[in-house]
Amino acid sequence: MKNISYIINGVLAVAIIILFILVLKSNETADKSAEAVSLFSKSDSSHIIPVAYVTIDSIITKYKYAIDENARLFEEWKKMTAVLEGKEKEFQREVTAFKKRLERNAFIGQDEYDQERTRLERLQISYEELKQKHLNERAEEDAVVNAAVADSIITNIRLYNETANYHIIFSNTRHDNILVAGKEYDVTDEVINLLNSRYTKK
Repeated sequence: MKNISYIINGVLAVAIIILFILVLKSNETADKSAEAVSLFSKSDSSHIIPVAYVTIDSIITKYKYAIDENARLFEEWKKMTAVLEGKEKEFQREVTAFKKRLERNAFIGQDEYDQERTRLERLQISYEELKQKHLNERAEEDAVVNAAVADSIITNIRLYNETANYHIIFSNTRHDNILVAGKEYDVTDEVINLLNSRYTKK
């Protein structure tokens, strides 16, 4: 009977030792899993979420097509400004001459005075209409150019994604949309390189 008791106690002791070893191994596996998660969160790029973003400000300042079009628009704006300034100076000279004649009482009669004043009013209206016409033309051309640049960027991003295979590509402007993101999600430079490689200056 004592022998059976020894055998049972021995089996129980072995079972306890085996259980203890299993618990230790389980804890060790859990520690390794936690360590793997920690490593993934810091540096593992093999499981990057299939999303990316581009910074529009950078694209606009580095895309040669956008740079050339903005330079062209600026030159046209300068020409328009020079024309308007010339017209304004011409009108101011006419007004000054009119005032001097009025001060010297140089008008022959009321009719001549009325005619000259009417002529000046027409000159002013003509200047204002020319100014508004130029402003409208510039605004329309700016809108056309901006739409063309935006369309070109979107087309090239879609082309880029045919091989990149991202599920989503976000647009970021001065951190308005994306506050924090890993550098590996920023594909701005790749898109800029593609844009410039496909642009031929006219």
